[in-house]
Amino acid sequence: MSIMRKFETKNAYTASELLESLKQQQFPEGVPELGKQTPFSGWILFPAIDLYNQTLIMPNSKPDENGRFKKWAVICGNKDTDWGSFGAGIALDALTDGWASMFSFLSGHDRKCWKQVDSIADRIKQLDL
Repeated sequence: MSIMRKFETKNAYTASELLESLKQQQFPEGVPELGKQTPFSGWILFPAIDLYNQTLIMPNSKPDENGRFKKWAVICGNKDTDWGSFGAGIALDALTDGWASMFSFLSGHDRKCWKQVDSIADRIKQLDL
């Protein structure tokens, strides 16, 4: 189980281009979607496991002159939230004396996320992009 796995593609992609290649595949973890985008980066997100855990793909190098990447990483990270969801998580922790976020740790959702990292990285390597 890994918290991060790196992979390299044969061709350089933007996050949206890589996502189009991945959408043609079936992932047991769910359908990936485009997450946060910046001019030089972007994330591909898989469905969140809970309020705190989500598997995502992000660039793992500097972009080339066209803003594309060949090196990527699959990581287990915090759910891609907006400020409203972030605030809700803080409020929930305040109301439960921190047990809401502790539940995520005790429930094994973090380990599920780590397993997803390995599964997704292995699947992408098989695609030979």
